[in-house]
Amino acid sequence: MTRIVQKRFRYKFLFSSYRRPCIQLNAGVGISNLPFSFPYILKNNKLFCLKQFSRSLLRVLCNTIKGFRYGYFVEIRPEGVGFRFHRCSDAPSTLILTLGHSHPLIVQVPSTVKFRCLKYRLLLYGANKAILNAFALKIRNLRPPDAYKGKGIKFSREILVFKPGKLRQR
Repeated sequence: MTRIVQKRFRYKFLFSSYRRPCIQLNAGVGISNLPFSFPYILKNNKLFCLKQFSRSLLRVLCNTIKGFRYGYFVEIRPEGVGFRFHRCSDAPSTLILTLGHSHPLIVQVPSTVKFRCLKYRLLLYGANKAILNAFALKIRNLRPPDAYKGKGIKFSREILVFKPGKLRQR
C-alpha cells in the first residue's frame, strides 16, 4: 500500500496581474497559485469577501490544503475481457488503454496527476481535486459501463444499476 506523507505548507494572500486576488500555497512539491473571482470588497489593501461566497471560498481552500498535505486518490477498474491499462515506455506521462477497439487509445496525463498501472486497476494521485476528477472522468467516458452487463471502465466505489434483459413472452 502507498504511504501517505503529511507535508508542511505556507500560504500568503497576494494580488496577481490586474489586481485580482490570489492565494499562493507553497508546499514541498511546488508552488500553486489559486486565483479566485468571488465578489469582494477591497479596503486599505485588505480583502473582504461577501458573506454568501465566503463558505465556497473556504471549501476551495480546504480542498487545496488537504490536497497539498495528503493528496487525492482515484481508483479506476476495467470490467471486461481484454481491457487493460499500460504505461508507455517511451513517454512516462502517457497512458495506453486497450478497451476492445481495433486500436489502442493513447491518453496524455496532466502534469499534476501521477498514475500507477496495476494488474486490473489504475491508481490516479494528485494534489488538485478538480484536475484529478476531470481526468478520471475523461478516462471513464472513453468506455462507460454498459447498462445491461456492466462492461466498461468504472470507478472502484461506483455502484451500477442494471437494466433487465429481454423477458420471455408466454
